[in-house]
Amino acid sequence: KGYSLEHLLLLKSTKTEEAIGQFGEGLKMLATTSLREKIPVKFRSRDWFAMPIAQPVNIDGQTIEKLSYKTVEGADKIDGSMTTFFNPSYDLLSVFNYIHNYVLPLAKNVQVLHQDNEGRIIKPNSDFGQATYVKGFFMAKSDNDWEFNTIFSYDFATQDIFPDRNKIDYVTLRKGIERLLANCENEFVARRILEESKKRSGDYVEFMDLDLQGENVKEIWRNAFRSVFGEHIVLNSNNPSANYEAEHLGYKIA
Repeated sequence: KGYSLEHLLLLKSTKTEEAIGQFGEGLKMLATTSLREKIPVKFRSRDWFAMPIAQPVNIDGQTIEKLSYKTVEGADKIDGSMTTFFNPSYDLLSVFNYIHNYVLPLAKNVQVLHQDNEGRIIKPNSDFGQATYVKGFFMAKSDNDWEFNTIFSYDFATQDIFPDRNKIDYVTLRKGIERLLANCENEFVARRILEESKKRSGDYVEFMDLDLQGENVKEIWRNAFRSVFGEHIVLNSNNPSANYEAEHLGYKIA
């Protein structure tokens, strides 16, 4: 399908909600960054190609650079689109070498543990660790951040993100994780969370109250609880009377 040449100038996206981009700024950000880093880049789609240039203009006596493009139309048609970098820097090549960690559609072995309309729960990549994604694109690491430390990686389908993708609304992400876990029918996920809770190895986002949805999900969490803690065990309620009553009924307090 590709895209029209005019999209290089418009701050408007015509993509559907399912598409990764949504603000109409990606090409412009790439063009300006390539100029700043002095890495030539060529965009090509349909029957045209274009290269961004910094064109000097005089405004109120000052010379200011304006983003412009050298374009060619009427070239051989191609399916889709193409972006070519010339003489990329070492840093850019490093990103490309590990692009699968930042762009999930390019990763070969994404182990999805649960998926629904909210997004996906993903088994962390052993080389990269836990991370947070939106529509398959990397947002932030979530394994050593005191503010957002997770057991699993997550790929959210939300539209509620900042255009630069460099800031995270932790409240939105926590709610997303809560909804994913409340509908998750993968016992491995429940068991892993309970195991970390038993070890008390860290303060993870997954340690939260869940409104489990459906009998299947509740049964999975019951089975996972018994598997981790054993039979006739209940969690400490921090209520001495309730704990005493549970012990009187033959339960152990975990």
